[in-house]
Amino acid sequence: MFKNIAPSTKGIFLVNLAVLAFSLSNSFIKSVSNSISVGEILFFRSLFFFVPFYAYFLYKKKSFTAANAMFKTDKLWLQTFRGIVGAIALLFIFYGFAHLPLAEASAINFSITFFVTILSVPILKEKVGWKRWTAVFMGFGGILFIAQPSTGNLMNLSLIAAGVALMGAFLDSISLVYNRLLSRTDSSLCILAHYSLWMLIVSFLFFLKNPTIPSLKSTLFLIGIATGSSLGQYAVTRAFSYAEASLISPFFYLLIAWGILFGYLFWQEAPTINMLIGSFIIICVSIFMAKTKKKRS
Repeated sequence: MFKNIAPSTKGIFLVNLAVLAFSLSNSFIKSVSNSISVGEILFFRSLFFFVPFYAYFLYKKKSFTAANAMFKTDKLWLQTFRGIVGAIALLFIFYGFAHLPLAEASAINFSITFFVTILSVPILKEKVGWKRWTAVFMGFGGILFIAQPSTGNLMNLSLIAAGVALMGAFLDSISLVYNRLLSRTDSSLCILAHYSLWMLIVSFLFFLKNPTIPSLKSTLFLIGIATGSSLGQYAVTRAFSYAEASLISPFFYLLIAWGILFGYLFWQEAPTINMLIGSFIIICVSIFMAKTKKKRS
């Protein structure tokens, strides 16, 4: 049945699956950040994904040579660039989720959609119509509405933490746009393999600064982070291979809605009127984008 669905529809479905997985992972990051550093969180997240990931293909292919074939690419420099940029981006984003309220960190992170839409024009040579531009800016307006300091939220946030989170969003947008570019020549498996390998290498350097063995409780959270982020990364990789970056990027706005919900459930961060109205705007934008896609398909 899934094979008969239009590629753009597959992209939208997969990006929504990725959003839910990322949201759960973000909540786990915030939960475990009190006990270990963000560098260690990123390292264990990468370790808990890459080891079983590589072991599975080693078992399936029966040899290191066959298993390593998934790394074969004619775009090695681009894969390396994307992997390093993506690793640094996640480190910065993790820092934001660790030091800011969940909803506010999600709001700042969603400047990524704005960056992706802009970068998709010069890098991917995509054409973005006025309807999509309008939808993206409306969604960004919803983010700003959520971030209004009616309760002193943004006014009292650490400027350093907010700045780091914003830089992480920008770097991640670069990674996502080049994901789309690489999907034109490399398989999703190849892209994921290089990304996870460089994630492990870069995060290991941060881990060496202050190596710590996590407790059992922290380990469970770290496994949850690895599972959620890995599923999300795979889903979004597939999504970008099916649909244009400028089409599916607005659906990442739903991360804020999940952030509001999880923030309330787990940390009693009651949503303000601004958050509710902003979330409504974001959801409306996503529905509008889906309908626009359907008419174009």
